[in-house]
Amino acid sequence: MLNTPVLTSNTTYYVTQTVDGCESDATEVVITVTPSGNAPIVSADPTVICNEDAATLTSNSEATIWYSDAGQTRIGTGGSIDVMPTSTTTYYAQDTTIGCSALSSVTVQVSNVLPTPEIENVTVCKGGDLSITGGNSGTVWYSDAGITQVGTGATLTLTNVQATATYYARNEGSTCQSELDDFVVNVTTVATPSASGTTVCSGQSASITATGIANAAFTWYNDVALENSIQEGAMLNTPVLTSNTTYYVTQTVDGCESDATEVVITVTPSGNAPIVSADPTVICNEDAKNINI
Repeated sequence: MLNTPVLTSNTTYYVTQTVDGCESDATEVVITVTPSGNAPIVSADPTVICNEDAATLTSNSEATIWYSDAGQTRIGTGGSIDVMPTSTTTYYAQDTTIGCSALSSVTVQVSNVLPTPEIENVTVCKGGDLSITGGNSGTVWYSDAGITQVGTGATLTLTNVQATATYYARNEGSTCQSELDDFVVNVTTVATPSASGTTVCSGQSASITATGIANAAFTWYNDVALENSIQEGAMLNTPVLTSNTTYYVTQTVDGCESDATEVVITVTPSGNAPIVSADPTVICNEDAKNINI
């Protein structure tokens, strides 16, 4: 038996046999090497683990074969597998859907200290939602220095953010952990616009003008929840009103909308109309008539 080294091109070998000290002519043996296709794209999460912890290896192909060395020891198949090395290990992957796939590799480091996450400061509008990335599957997120946990995993999701605050992230395993990393969630607050209510008689409409930050975009609503916008622009022209009505106006600057300013339009009920008459009701041109009230 001939066991060849790793081959990257066509290679020819020759074999003879010897009997009673006499060697035969050689037989030519050609080994044809098929060029390797693209290697699968692989990753590990996390890339650094504590001893006795697991990491997940992921490939972009469900037809991946995984090896614990350069193509010799098969440890699994599929788009992802979990591994639990006891020392730093490089794993290899081959995509069987493209014939002779090149090998790709990914290393999982085993350590007694995990790397500290590096989370960037972020900015969000007041009341906005955001997702903060930069962690891994072993990241734990805190709203203070390691006391109050607010999330786990690669991403922290915050909703209805109201005020600027400092958060913390730490990579944690079963037997080791990283240092805390702190980052700031900055909240952009836009001042409320100015607008004053007015009084109109029943059956009349009203015009209200809001003022605020230069180049702000104004939005008018007819509900306190600000779900039903009725008009854009600084001036609100109402329909005919027959009862007191409240409107709400906000201003938006650089994509951030302010809280609303309440504008109340007071409607004065109409009084009784006067009773009038004319005597006579028909006159000649240039004649006079009396109107009685």
